[in-house]
Amino acid sequence: MKSGKLARASELFARCLEIRDKLAEAPPHSAQAQLDLYISLNKLGDVEVQAGNIARARQLFTRSLKVAEALAKADHGRSGGARLAHACR
Repeated sequence: MKSGKLARASELFARCLEIRDKLAEAPPHSAQAQLDLYISLNKLGDVEVQAGNIARARQLFTRSLKVAEALAKADHGRSGGARLAHACR
């Protein structure tokens, strides 16, 4: 991606992350809200890697890993684990 497009993508993903953060806090046990948060964190992390912001990308990926681990722990064999596995592809 070109630099201008990376900056715009980063801005849009950051706004999306803010929204998903709030949604994930409202019903903290909502697997879908947590999964959406996980996906947003990963997408923004990918953009930061492409932009060369490795330290920021690492923060985002570390946070997404914590969300994924919490989802997997809370899932107990329900369909959320399958959605998470699909999102990890």
